[in-house]
Amino acid sequence: PSYIYFIGIIVIIVTWAFLDFRYKQKQCWYILNRILFFLSLAAIFTITVLVRGAGEVVVYLNTFQIFELAKQFPDVYNQMVLNIVLFLPIGLTLPFAFKIKNVALVTVLVSLIYSLIIEFLQYFLQLGCFDTSDLILNVLGASLGVIAHMISLKLSKLNSPV
Repeated sequence: PSYIYFIGIIVIIVTWAFLDFRYKQKQCWYILNRILFFLSLAAIFTITVLVRGAGEVVVYLNTFQIFELAKQFPDVYNQMVLNIVLFLPIGLTLPFAFKIKNVALVTVLVSLIYSLIIEFLQYFLQLGCFDTSDLILNVLGASLGVIAHMISLKLSKLNSPV
């Protein structure tokens, strides 16, 4: 069931925030996040491009069309959740891997650009459809990961002497 994914997402976000709060001063934490960030990119590319067979080649620009489709085929909801989960590691690792100003904005832009690249590749290589709802769900997944960074910042402020 989809709610299990959401519970897992919450647990992962809170755990990542706690780990950052605990280990942010250690260089190994940054290195681990860099490695996991690039592994995430590779895993997403592998899952969405390299191992896919030929698929429906069409463009879906109506973002809400997926909800109509889900009414007919309930498994579509699971695909929606998987699109969120697929990009969650980008949001979890990017803010902790690199010291970037406006990390939330950069993470959203990186996930949007990467998602666009994948959607175009799937369409042009005839591996699937170009779907705007996938773009939105992927960015949502990365954005949820950024919440771990925000929680970690709050924990640091609460713990620091005033």
